Amino acid sequence: MRAERPAGNPLAGLARDGQRAVPARRRDRPAVPAATPCGRTLDEPDRFARDLAGFATALHAIDTGGRSWAGHGRGGPLRDRDGYVRDSLAASTGLVDTARLARLWDRCLAVAPHDGADVWIHADLMPGNLLVRDGRLAAVIDLETVCVSDPAVDLMPAWNLLPPAARETYRRALGVDDDTWQRGRGWALVQAIGALPYYVDTNPVMAATARHALHALLDDRP
Repeated sequence: MRAERPAGNPLAGLARDGQRAVPARRRDRPAVPAATPCGRTLDEPDRFARDLAGFATALHAIDTGGRSWAGHGRGGPLRDRDGYVRDSLAASTGLVDTARLARLWDRCLAVAPHDGADVWIHADLMPGNLLVRDGRLAAVIDLETVCVSDPAVDLMPAWNLLPPAARETYRRALGVDDDTWQRGRGWALVQAIGALPYYVDTNPVMAATARHALHALLDDRP
């Protein structure tokens, strides 16, 4: 197994094993002089959104060899996360508008489940896993979550990072339909509402990212 290292390619952190994309060994990963992004400091958020959509599109296009969701990790039916989300909402009382988030969660559960082919997804496209150099996406890191599943999971940056206009740019670049977009909302909510009470007293950066995502979800148009 070897790491692919095309210059400036965000997929450089992936290695290829036949037709299967797998995380490169840590010692094989190229050093990338870059920083993690913040929605408030992205110089060109629309350009960054297109870069990120390009990464997701390339990853989703890699041959899965007929694989499908393994039954664990992100990407299965949203309804399987219902108990987790409602417990997390209860734990977040006083931290965020849990009543409105519960109504949003109900709307996410009401959409059609994923019924297309599963694809390779990153599954954890958080700001801390994206590296920016000169305003462009330089690399995507933390590939231990890569799996075959519903591509809607990789829509999370639309709310955990991108401002509203760039959010729409990301959606257009990926060409997702309404049901997929709503499932993406659901996965962004699953991640953020679990992270907020878990990190609120121990990791201010992760807690702030969760608050940002939850507020973006509430402010986003239906």
